[in-house]
Amino acid sequence: MDEPAVAVAFHPNGLYAFTAEGKYYKMPGDGHWEAQVAIPINDEEILLFHSLGLWKKNVRTHESTQLTGISGSWELAKCLLRSKRDPEHVLCLHSHGMYRVKIADGSYEKLGGGFFGIAAGWSQAKEVVYDPETDLHYVFHSDGIFQVDAKDGKYKNLTGPTQGWVEAHGAVYHPTGAVVFHSLGTYKVNLKDGSHTKINSGTWGGAQTAFLAGPDTAMVLHSMSLYEVNLLTGESKAVPGDSGWSFVTCATNLGADVMAASHVESDGKH
Repeated sequence: MDEPAVAVAFHPNGLYAFTAEGKYYKMPGDGHWEAQVAIPINDEEILLFHSLGLWKKNVRTHESTQLTGISGSWELAKCLLRSKRDPEHVLCLHSHGMYRVKIADGSYEKLGGGFFGIAAGWSQAKEVVYDPETDLHYVFHSDGIFQVDAKDGKYKNLTGPTQGWVEAHGAVYHPTGAVVFHSLGTYKVNLKDGSHTKINSGTWGGAQTAFLAGPDTAMVLHSMSLYEVNLLTGESKAVPGDSGWSFVTCATNLGADVMAASHVESDGKH
């Protein structure tokens, strides 16, 4: 396929690459496809958090390299955050807490147990988006929207528990605000204060995850089909001939400038 890939999705049947036009193809090579969550660390490599450890996958050569063995319970990883101010690490929001992971060798340190204590950690984190203007992340959680600084792990709740996002099924950044694909509709979220507006009433209960396809376009991997969404209007259309993505385990945009990635629950629900 001549068109360059803008994203990849991990699936039990293989690793799939997607173009901005919604075309996709299965990439060659063997590997650990059912990653819990994955994020690019440069223009060619992706860091995978997997039940079998931490891996690097090269999307150009299709080679996989294992960094660590079975440790860290990475199948409980929820969101991955990178900071322009700390290019050597990835911050992992995990059911057991918050971890700073060294990209070079997979070593890590625990920064904290999360706001519910060590046992709960960030287990209810649903989606994360990155704001390139501030180098900060925004985590959509059952207890609100949390602003997180990936460099030092500091965070604050912008909205409080009255504005939970337990039914968020995908989120992407747009200069006009984060766009969240929710069971009740498509929402535009102001990242300064967490306020939100519904821009389309089409529901996304069967959505698995989403990624950017262009400046004003996202692709949503849904149990029924692949959907193209206009991020300005919220209007969507199914990609013809697609049969759905019920078993996708995670997806991520490609490129060194990708700074956030989210998990997909094993039962297809966030």
